[in-house]
Amino acid sequence: MDIAGSAKMSTAATKTPTVMPKKWTARLVIRRGIGVVLGAVLARSALAHLMNPYFFLATIYDYDIVSIGVGEFIAAILPVTQLILAVCLLLAIWERAAFLLTAVLLSCFAAMQFIAFNRGLQIS
Repeated sequence: MDIAGSAKMSTAATKTPTVMPKKWTARLVIRRGIGVVLGAVLARSALAHLMNPYFFLATIYDYDIVSIGVGEFIAAILPVTQLILAVCLLLAIWERAAFLLTAVLLSCFAAMQFIAFNRGLQIS
């Protein structure tokens, strides 16, 4: 191998490959659609909680599951978490993690509703 041949080889090896855009398959369209819908719901909920934090705190206390300090912590953290997840889902940033955390969050909401229903609590 000569010097010119190795120079050509090193130039070819250092080229960066071009990134091809994602092909819009039905699966991708459905995933983006679900992400946009969930993101919009989470954003709406987060903004409502941030605009009226005392009502949200009272709602947390209505479930009668957590103590006062834990309720205040949840009321402070949950709207921000919802907003971060909403942005991630709407902009498709860390999409897989955002979907997973949203599923965990919605499962917790469902569990709280189930507990409240079994206790006979009337929560609006």
